[in-house]
Parts: sequence; C-alpha cells; structure tokens
Amino acid sequence: MDKEKKLIEGRYEQHEILATGGLAHIYLGWDHQEFRPVAVKRLRDDLKEAIEAESLNRHEAECLRAVRHENVMGLYTTGEDEAGYYQVMELVTGPNLQQIIDSVMPAATDFVEIARQALSGLGAIHEKGVIHCDIKPDNLMITLLANGKQRIKIIDFGLARFQEQEENLGEVAKEEIFGTPEFVSPELLEGKPPTMLSDLYALGHVFYYALAGRPAFEKNTVEKILEAHLREQPEDLCRLRPDLSRDLGNWVHQFIERHPEARHMSTASALKELESLPVWADVEP
Repeated sequence: MDKEKKLIEGRYEQHEILATGGLAHIYLGWDHQEFRPVAVKRLRDDLKEAIEAESLNRHEAECLRAVRHENVMGLYTTGEDEAGYYQVMELVTGPNLQQIIDSVMPAATDFVEIARQALSGLGAIHEKGVIHCDIKPDNLMITLLANGKQRIKIIDFGLARFQEQEENLGEVAKEEIFGTPEFVSPELLEGKPPTMLSDLYALGHVFYYALAGRPAFEKNTVEKILEAHLREQPEDLCRLRPDLSRDLGNWVHQFIERHPEARHMSTASALKELESLPVWADVEP
C-alpha cells in the first residue's frame, strides 16, 4: 500500500469505481483491520453540492444500519471527510437475479430457495420498521459462499424509509418513490404511502418474473404498465409454467393481488406457507 495514501477512519482504503448509480459511485475498498474487501459509497461529484441528495444518502444509511441479517447487505460505518460523506459497506459480489433470469430461468427447486432467502431478508428489514421501497431483481444479489452454496443479499436502500416516517424527503425521493414500474404496487400509484405490503407486492412480481421469465405486465410503454397494475390481472403463472404445482402458482399470485388485504399479510406467514407447498405439478398437495 502507498504509505502516503490516506485511509478512511485509519483502516479503509478506497480504490477504483465499481459501479455508478443515480446518486452515487461505488468504489472497491479494503479493510486493513479485518483484511477483507469492502465497498465505499460516495455521492457523485456532480451532486456533492446538492444538500437534498446528501440527506437522502444519509437516510439510506440510517435504514440500513437498523438491519443485521445474512440476507441483507451489511453497513460497517459512515462518516464525512474532505472528500465528502461516505458509507463503507459489505462488498456483495456475484450476479443479481435479473442477470440470472436473463440467462436462464431458475429451476423450481432453486426458486424455492431464492424465495425463502429473499423473504427471510425482507422479514428482517420489516422487523426493524423499515420499508425497502425498491424490491426488484436487480436488487437481489446472489453470492457464492465458500461451501459452494448460494446466498441472496438484498441491496440498495436508496429509497428505503421507516414505516412511521412522515417527514418530506424532498423532490429526489418524490420522483423515485415508485421504484421500478414493473414492481410498483397499485396503492402507491393511487397516492398512498408505501407499506410493508407494497414491498410484498413488489417481491411477488419478482417471483413471477423469476418463474415466468418475463414480467407479469409486459407492455410497450411505462404508462401501460402502470395502468395494468391498477386494472389488469396477470396471466395465470401455471399456464406459463405447467410444470409448477397449482399451490405454488397460487402462492405467488397472492403476493400480487391488487388489494393489499388479499395479499400475504407478512413475510413470516408467506414463508411458513412456502415450507409446506408442493413444487411440481405432478405432486399431490
């Protein structure tokens, strides 16, 4: 290591940019105390003077700091130095679920494990009173463990908020609160605040996408996609995947009911039901 190189908090070294998002750059880093790679998140240079963007970044850290779970990206520390506000986070490597779906649809048995871990992670988020607000395949990373098993990691808390939060997050948050069109819940489109059930709706659309290989509402404009969330029913998943059991298909469809009261009421109840479901169509319930 270059002796003249300044370390963040005396231990974290910052290297090259790994990725760039709407508000921030993600840098590769190294933790000299724990001897492990880390990710360092900083606001993009062109946004450093935007107080609102920085406050939104800080809010993300507050939400992420509240959660500690193996299926959720970890936050190690936050602070501010001469280069501005930073977050040092767990480095999550591997493809995201979108990339997996784009290459090959997960087998039904693999899907059940993906669903189990995603629900476990989202349940830990909800237990802390946090609503993620942007559940989508891109934000479910799949990492490979040393024992050869795969682990789902929920990432990107840029739109997250606490359930009881009432303060105005500003125009940046207003523009982004819907998340991604294919996964936005009808109640958000009707102007209602996000809830844990809107997270479950989004996750249900992720599950549908993973099993069908396409979104539940595949339209040629954003406007038509949003209208479909309000007016249409998705095609029966078991018609697209006749190899799946009817019980598993119904389980996925319950997540994406238009009316929140018709959905699974919690990650815990959905997870408990999943454990007893047959996977294949030729298995009797």
